Amino acid sequence: MRKPQSILFLLLLFVIVPTLSWSAALITDMDSTQPRGFTGPPVYNDQYQSLLPVIEGFYSPAFRYRAGNDGDWREWAGMTMANAARDPAFYPTVGVANKDFVNLLLAAVAVGIDTPNPNLYKLVGLNTAREVACALKIYDPVASPNACTPGQPITLLAADKLPVTADICLRCHSPVGWMEGRSEPPSPHFPYLKGQFWGAAFKEYPGHKAPYWSPTDAYLAGTPYKVDLKLDSEADMDGLQCDFCHRTKDNYKRFSRYDGKPMAAGSGGFFVNRYNIFGTGEVDAGDFEGNANFCGTCHDVTNPLIYTKTEVNGQAPNLMKHPIERTYTEWYWSGMRDKKCQDCHEPMKFPAAQTWLLYPGLDMLWGPVDKAYAQSPYNYGVPGYRTTQYKEALARNQSFMKTAASLSWPGYTKSTGNVQVKLQITNNTGHKLPTGFAEGRQMWVHLKVTDYAGKTVFEDGIINAEGKLVRTPKTRVYEQVVLAKGYENFKADGSYSIIDANKDGYVSHYEKEFHFVLMNYIEKDNRIPPKGYNKAAYQADGAFVIPYTADNTFGATDNDYPSGQNWDVLAYDIPLTGLGFTPKFPLNVTATLKYQTFNKEYIDFLDVQDEEKTVKYGGKARNIPDAGIYGSYQTWGDVLKAIWTASNKGQPVTMATSTYSIR
Repeated sequence: MRKPQSILFLLLLFVIVPTLSWSAALITDMDSTQPRGFTGPPVYNDQYQSLLPVIEGFYSPAFRYRAGNDGDWREWAGMTMANAARDPAFYPTVGVANKDFVNLLLAAVAVGIDTPNPNLYKLVGLNTAREVACALKIYDPVASPNACTPGQPITLLAADKLPVTADICLRCHSPVGWMEGRSEPPSPHFPYLKGQFWGAAFKEYPGHKAPYWSPTDAYLAGTPYKVDLKLDSEADMDGLQCDFCHRTKDNYKRFSRYDGKPMAAGSGGFFVNRYNIFGTGEVDAGDFEGNANFCGTCHDVTNPLIYTKTEVNGQAPNLMKHPIERTYTEWYWSGMRDKKCQDCHEPMKFPAAQTWLLYPGLDMLWGPVDKAYAQSPYNYGVPGYRTTQYKEALARNQSFMKTAASLSWPGYTKSTGNVQVKLQITNNTGHKLPTGFAEGRQMWVHLKVTDYAGKTVFEDGIINAEGKLVRTPKTRVYEQVVLAKGYENFKADGSYSIIDANKDGYVSHYEKEFHFVLMNYIEKDNRIPPKGYNKAAYQADGAFVIPYTADNTFGATDNDYPSGQNWDVLAYDIPLTGLGFTPKFPLNVTATLKYQTFNKEYIDFLDVQDEEKTVKYGGKARNIPDAGIYGSYQTWGDVLKAIWTASNKGQPVTMATSTYSIR
C-alpha cells in the first residue's frame, strides 16, 4: 500500500511503523474457541466457556463422503455456506475493508499520537491514536515497552498486520482456517498465529503451500499428505463444513438491550468440541446445530470498534456498536420464534438467495475444487468438479425464493385520465425481506400495464442495458442504505478524506456508501419485517426499521411498518393520457417481485476500490485459481465484475408474479 511522504514522516517522527492483530486483541480473545497454539490465561471467559484451542483438528467433507456421508455431501457441496471461503465477492470486500481500516488508523495517527481527537472519540469512544493502538494491541511491546504511556515512544507493528477488521469476516467464512491460526499473522502479542488478513494463507488441502501457489496449477502447489489431526486440519477452504458444524456446542452471548436476556452475540463466537468425536465414521447431528441460536453465531455481525450514529426517534442509541447484519435478531424478535431457521432452510441443503454466483460463477472460477481429494494420497472418491452440485443448489434456491413472498391486489380506483392500483407484498419469511449482508442487495417490483390491444400503458422497475435498476419516483426499492458518516476530517494523506475517492475535496453521498467496515449510519432500511415482529425490540437490538420519506432520492418514498406488520402496500398512479393512443379496457397489470444479490453500483464499487493484487502478482490477496477461467486476473474485484458480466449482469431472481385486471 502506498503511503504519502507526509504520513511516512509522521510515522518516523513518532517512531511508529504500522501493523495489527484485531481478533485476539479485541473481539475474539474471549468469545470463542481460540486458534491452535493459544495457551491462556485466561482459560475460561466471563461466561465460563472454555477458550482452549482444539486438540484434534477437522477432517474434510470429502473424507466424510468416503465414510458414508456421500448423500449429505452432495447436498452440502453446492450450497452457499459450503463455499463461503470461495465466494468471489468475499475477497474484494475484505480487500476494501482492509484498505479502509489501515487508512483510518493512519488518519488517526496523522492528527498526532497523543493529540485529543474529538472526531475519533465520536467514532470509537477513544480520545487519541495511542489509545486505539493500545486497545487493539497493534504496537510492538519489545521495541516500545512503555507504549501505552502518553509521551513515550511507540512502535506499531508492520503494515501487513494493521487491517485487523478482516478477522470478523474470515472467522465465519473459514472457521476451520481461523481455528488453525491462518486468518491473521503472528505478532509479539500473539506469536502462535500463522496467517494473514486477506485469506491467502487458508489451505486447500494438507501440503498446500498457501499463499505461494504455483502459477500453473493452484491445486498441486505443494505435495498433498495425510493429515495428523493433532497437528492440523484437512480443509480450510470448505467454508461451513461437516465436522465444524457438528462439533460446535455453544456460542458467545450478548444481553438484549430490550429485555436484558441473553441471546447469541454473533460475529463468529463459536465454541467447539476440542476432539474429533466422530472418529473416521459418519458424523452425527447434535442438539446445538439443530437450534436457531446456532445460526446466530454468524448471522448477526457487529462492528467491534465503531459506534452507530443511526437515529431512532431522532437520537442515536447510547454506546451501541454499529450493527452490520441482524438476520438472527430479526428472527429472534419476530412472531416466528416458535420455528427454527432449519425448519425453512432445510439442513444440508440450506436453500437461500444465491443463484448465478453458484453456477456458472463458482464452477467457472474454481474449476475442480475437490481434485486433490479424488487423487492419491486421499482417494476419497469425490468428484473433482462440483458442477452438478452447483446446478442443484441453484435450482433449489430459485425454487425456494418463490416461497419467500406473496403478492395480492387490495384494489384500484379510477378517475379522469388516471387509474390507481394497489399491490401488497407479504413477507412469508422469519426475517426481513431481503435480509443479511445488505450492501448491494435490493428487492423491487417490475410492474407492467398493457391494454386490451396489448399496447404498453405503463412500466416501472426495469433493468437497463448496463444492468442497472432504473429508479423513478414510483419505484420502491427494498434495501438498506448505510453510510460512513463523519469521516470528512480523517485524512490519511493530510489533504483528502479517506473516503473521498476522486480526491475533489468533497465527500459525496455515493462515496459514503459500501465501506462496510466504516459504516455507522443507516439512512434507510425499508426491508419488510416478518410476521409479528416487535418493533421496539428491533430498534433496541439494532435491527432498525428506517423508512425513508424525505424525498425521492432512492425512488418512491417509504411507508412505515407498525409493530407486527409483515407486508407493504404500493400504490401506482397510472396515467391514461399523453400516451399517443387511448388505452382500451380492460387493462392487464402484471407485477413481478425481483431480487438482486448485488446491484450494479456495488459491483462497480468493488471493481474500482479493490486495489489489492493477489500474491501471484505481488500483492496480499488470495490467489485466483488457475484451474478456472479467471486465473489471469490480478484483483478479486476484477474477477467479480467479470463473473457478474458473464452471468448476464447479475440478472435478478423472480420471487413472485401476479396479474390483475382493471375493467
